[in-house]
Formats: sequence, C-alpha cells, structure tokens
Amino acid sequence: MAHYAASTLADHRKLTTVTQQNDPTRARAPASPSTGVHEQPVEVGRVLKGQYLLEELIGEGGMGKVFRARDLDAEEISRVHQYVAVKVLKPEFREHPDALRALYEEVRKSLDLVHENIVGVYPCQRDGPTVFVPMEYLEGKALNVLLDEEFARGMPFEHAWPVLNGAGKALAHAHDRGIVHSDVKPSNIFVTTSGRAKVLDFGIARAARTGTHRRSHYDPGDLKALTLAYASPEMIAEQPPDQRDDVYGFACVCYEVLTGRHPFGRKSAEEAAQLDLVPEPDENLSRRQHRALVNALKFSRERRTGRIEQLLAELKHARSSRMPVGRAAVLAAVGAVIIGTIAAIWWMQRPDEADALFNSLYQPTAAASDADPETVQLLLEQARGYLTEAQQKYDPALLSKGVSSAYGGFAAVLRLDPGNREAAQGVTDVFRQYREHAHEFEDEGDYRHAVEAATYGLEIYPNSADLKALKSSLAEKLQPTS
Repeated sequence: MAHYAASTLADHRKLTTVTQQNDPTRARAPASPSTGVHEQPVEVGRVLKGQYLLEELIGEGGMGKVFRARDLDAEEISRVHQYVAVKVLKPEFREHPDALRALYEEVRKSLDLVHENIVGVYPCQRDGPTVFVPMEYLEGKALNVLLDEEFARGMPFEHAWPVLNGAGKALAHAHDRGIVHSDVKPSNIFVTTSGRAKVLDFGIARAARTGTHRRSHYDPGDLKALTLAYASPEMIAEQPPDQRDDVYGFACVCYEVLTGRHPFGRKSAEEAAQLDLVPEPDENLSRRQHRALVNALKFSRERRTGRIEQLLAELKHARSSRMPVGRAAVLAAVGAVIIGTIAAIWWMQRPDEADALFNSLYQPTAAASDADPETVQLLLEQARGYLTEAQQKYDPALLSKGVSSAYGGFAAVLRLDPGNREAAQGVTDVFRQYREHAHEFEDEGDYRHAVEAATYGLEIYPNSADLKALKSSLAEKLQPTS
C-alpha cells in the first residue's frame, strides 16, 4: 500500500502558535555548501526540531521529498495521531528569499482551508537550513499511481465521479476564498483507502510561482512551480494566478482519468495551441462530456469555462444512456446510412459556434455608457446567480425567458458596455446551455423539449447552423401520425 500525507493532527496549538524563530522569513539564510559549513543530511532517522522522527521516504517530486514521520510530542498524548507526513522542501526555496517569504505567506493562508477533500498543512518550520511543512498522514495512492497501476485505459465513470467531484469541490472551496492552487495534476490528488479524494500542496505550488514574480534574475522553472502538461497558457506566460488556470489543469485531469490519456499527448498548452489541437473524442465520454471538456480546455481564459462548479455539473448531468462519441464515430465509419450518425460526424467537425457568438458580442473598442458601475456589477452578479442555478437544473425561466434571467442580465450589461468581456461570455454560456440540452433531449428521445431548447438557443444566436439542422431533423418526428 502506498502512503502519502498532508496536515491535520488534533494538536491545535501547532496551528495557532507560530513563533518568530519558526518564521522562515526571519531566519538567517544558511551558508552555501561552498563555505564548508556542515549541513546535516535529511534522511530516514533524522529528528527535525526535536519532534518529527523521519521513518520512511514515501514520495519525491520536483519541489521536495515527503517522509512518514512520528510526531514524538503527539505520541505522548495519543497513539492515534502519532504519524504525520513531513514535506522537506528543496534548497531552492531558501536560496531565493522572495520565494521563501511567499511560501510562508501562502501556507499561512492555506491553514484556513478546512475541507474534507483538502489536506491541511501546519505552519512552515525550519531546522537549521532545512525548510519543511508537517502534514496529515494518509493511506492510499496518488491518482497518477492509481491510473498507472489499475486504470491505464481510463476509470469507469461510476468509480471516477467520487474522486473528481471531491477534488473539484476542494478547488471550488479554495476559489471561494481567493486561493488558486496553481499546480492541479494527478500527483497532487490523493485517493485514500476509503475512496476519498484529497487535494495536496495548496499554498506550496502557489508560493513557488508567487516568489518568481518578485525577482527577475532567475527562471520560474528553478522552483519547479509549473508542470507544463497541466499548466494553462497564462501560467506559462507568468500571468497572475486566476481560478481559470485551475479549471484548465482540472480539465486535463478529468480527461485523463476518464480516458487514460492526456488530452494533448502531454504537450504543453503552448505547443497544443500552436498545433491547433483539440481533445479527441473517446468511447468513454458521451458527446456532452466531450463538449464540456473541450470548453474547459480552451487556450484563452476568456473562452474557457469560468468555474470548477460548472465543469462538474456538465460532466455529471451529461452522463446518461446515450451513445458515447467514440462509438458513434465507429458506426459512422462502418456505414453512413443512418442520418443521425451523419449528423453526429458533422457536429464533431463543425466550427465552434459559441466562439463565433462570443466574437460577435464582444466589442472591446466600443465606448461604454455613463452607467453606474455598481449597477453593472449588480446586473452581472444577478446574471451569474441565475446561470449557476440553471446549470444545476435546466429551466428556461432562469436562462432567458424574461428580463430577470441570466441572458437578460448579461444582455443588459452589454447594452451599457459592449466591451464587457464577462457579459459577452455569459451570453455565450447561456447559448451553450441551450445547445447542449437540445442535443441531450434529442438523444433521450424527448423531441418536444429538444425543439424547445433549440428554439430558445436560436433566439440568442439565429445563425446557429447546428440548432437549425436539429430543428429541421426533428420536425418530421413531431408530425402527428394518421
């Protein structure tokens, strides 16, 4: 059984008592090896701070080593909580004071991230030149190990959903508190022996990136702050962190978990964008799930799915008895005698109409009116609320029927400010909802609601060839039989 860890012992005083001597930003920088000063190696058998006895090396990554350690203080109180995991960070952190200061601050903020799917952390500590973070000890396997050893061809949805849902809720919880993980990848998601997902390294990955923005004479790669295969284009370009960076990384994880493959063959977002790559359909994905992941993997933040909750909702509600994309493609190759299959091929190859709609709405050079900014913000908040509610339960009254709806709010903002990117994206998201529901209803044989959803979608984007073709194909099926 593989082991890992993160933080949460019962001893609350460790979370609240951080003395100045434990503050890494106040500690004197250690001498380099070239000075001849002896530095005790960090290895099994060493006791850090007179408290943590390192008993086993259980993990190693780009940012440090993880040991199972016995907490000698906790052992005196309760044997239940005697083990912790200790992440010993690589020397690069202490060699770059700004990164070390950022680490201390980010981990301090992460102490407030109390959630069943987040591995907590203790305050950073130092033992001489060694910087380490005590963490909760867990038993199970990292998601990347689980995929390699047991699910190389993808994890069945019923097994994958609890893991993805738990990890997604953890990220959403952090985003609500203004914290971006910045390094979402399979190795940072741990699955316990009870099946619960735990997201690791909150604060540590973000700190590495934050530190790199304060200095110009070293490469961000020095601290291994990025995992290129899961980093958004904006992260690679060193733009300030944004929750949509986590959406991109999480979508990569979701695709890999469900299909067994990275969406872009482990190419970086920059390489994938240059090659104009799009995640391939897979027999383990329904058409709607594939669309949801394609939207979450857009190479532009503005066009990417905006929230983790939206991606989770689309993945969950997209799972039904209808035919997966891969199987439909096989049938199309065998025989193009079924009109519905031909339509499916056309759908897969068509340009993204949502992008065309966004481009028609967003006018960055247009002059805004003199509207009160508070009014604009209120309209946006109301529209976002309606859209979020509609993503949980399909309801045209929430999406576009009437002024008090998602579309009504976003459209009102665009009338006041045609250059409001969020409003243009909001209208586009409403159209996507109608388009996806129209195809979902069609696949389920609910042709009346499919036509209704297509009609509402066409009211928002009359040029949608997709929805026009859908309405036309269903017209005959809705004719009363004699």
